[in-house]
Amino acid sequence: MALLFGLTKHQFEHLAVRLFSSQALLSSNRLSTEALIEAKHHKPMADSIPKLRLSRVSDRCHLIRAPEHESWSWSVDPTKVLVVMLTWLGAKDRHILRYSHLYTKQGLDVLIVKSEAKDFIWPRNSVALAEQIYNVLENQMQEYNHFISHSMSVGSYNWTVAQMFLKRKENAEHILGKFRGQIYDSVVAGAGKGGILEESPVEGQPQVHALDRMVHGIVVARKFGPKMQWMIESLSKAYFSVTKHSTVRFYEKTLKFFREEPLQVPTLFLTSRDDPMCDASVLERLVDIWKEKRHLKVSIKVWESSPHAQHYIHHKEEYESLHQELFEEIFMGMKTTTVKSNL
Repeated sequence: MALLFGLTKHQFEHLAVRLFSSQALLSSNRLSTEALIEAKHHKPMADSIPKLRLSRVSDRCHLIRAPEHESWSWSVDPTKVLVVMLTWLGAKDRHILRYSHLYTKQGLDVLIVKSEAKDFIWPRNSVALAEQIYNVLENQMQEYNHFISHSMSVGSYNWTVAQMFLKRKENAEHILGKFRGQIYDSVVAGAGKGGILEESPVEGQPQVHALDRMVHGIVVARKFGPKMQWMIESLSKAYFSVTKHSTVRFYEKTLKFFREEPLQVPTLFLTSRDDPMCDASVLERLVDIWKEKRHLKVSIKVWESSPHAQHYIHHKEEYESLHQELFEEIFMGMKTTTVKSNL
């Protein structure tokens, strides 16, 4: 059936995936994000990260095992703790290893769940990924008693869909019961229709749909010219308008779940004032609501200036300190002597 711009629904989906794909967006600039950052700071970013290997455990999940456990500082056995990391779009292995090193250097294994454009463009793909995550955690990760989630950008969307899946699937909620804490890095957040909050917490501030923030953030980050930016935003909005029954309505259900059914575990949000994909004031208000009404142990760090999904690169020491504070909250009262390696 012909739709807007003479494209069929299938053609719209294919085009949208191409538009949101990091590979397609970077085709005009062959430098990777990491290379751009290194060039900006005029120095290499290598920081003695040991060689770590990603072992494939499913189509989209890879396991990284910590080389040693001597630096672990809590009494809980580090070999029983698993970090589930859901990446941002287009994250390359070298970027993933940098973030994973946050945990492997402490002796924790990391399960990497790679996000793809199709997860967001067509929600059924995210649901299929959620089922894959469940199968991996249930059948291949039985050795772990404690999970910690660390999701970034669209990875936070996939993590929310996974929570919905686990909560509603029969005999699967025990998996959620293993999660002890969660980190949301660079969540896409807005207010108004389709936003995390129904109204902006700042009087007079325009309410920007989360979808609009996603699309606008991508074109701004890639520094497209005005004509290309207009074309991408127009085509993307047309796609979501045509597919709203299968996409926008699902996003709204996901946002409602995220807002109203948070995990009852220590939670950390990381964002910035100048992130085009996130209204920091919305997240700050959400944190207040969770504290006041849900009595959650939740904290937020808002940098005045920091690029989307690159906070660790630009604020390494503070980023690591915030993670240690979260670990203190998760393992409160458990800190004893260092666990010796069995290797």
